Amino acid sequence: MAQNSSNFDPRELFSNVINFVRERSQSMTSAMATAQPGEMHLEVAILSALSGEAHNANAIREAVSLASGAVLNPTASQVRAALDVLVEAGKVEVETKGDRKVFAISKLGKSALAEAKKQLKTDGDTTESAGRKSASWDSVFLVAASKLGPVLLDVAQTGTREQQKRAAEILAETRHELHKILAEK
Repeated sequence: MAQNSSNFDPRELFSNVINFVRERSQSMTSAMATAQPGEMHLEVAILSALSGEAHNANAIREAVSLASGAVLNPTASQVRAALDVLVEAGKVEVETKGDRKVFAISKLGKSALAEAKKQLKTDGDTTESAGRKSASWDSVFLVAASKLGPVLLDVAQTGTREQQKRAAEILAETRHELHKILAEK
């Protein structure tokens, strides 16, 4: 992918990023034999998906899958069952708009989510994945990573050559910084 700036094709960059994410996601999900989310993990993921705004059940399912890079890929019935539990516990509120139910996180749900995030930070639990030990995925990281693709597409489609060049420099620097984080012990 090393190209000089006169041959820079943002579509190729975006295509490479998409292919990389797709390959990593497929390798992780196949190595994990399409892990089914545990009840507690799914509930925390749903609360996290609702922390920004209210959604219907299908949008919640898609947000959980996207934010986890398809590591958590719950079925619609799993999401509905988890939402029923969360509503009954008072962590999620439901409102009917037309023929759809829209779910929103409650105050109790926000405090439960904050507690779950704190617990994840202090547990430092690890999971076996693809034959190697790796730290649990941080939901904040997954959400931030999921927002990168659309921005890359925007820069590729609407950015000027100068903006695309600056974006490429930022991506190279960011990649280097991420490798430095991984090198920390």
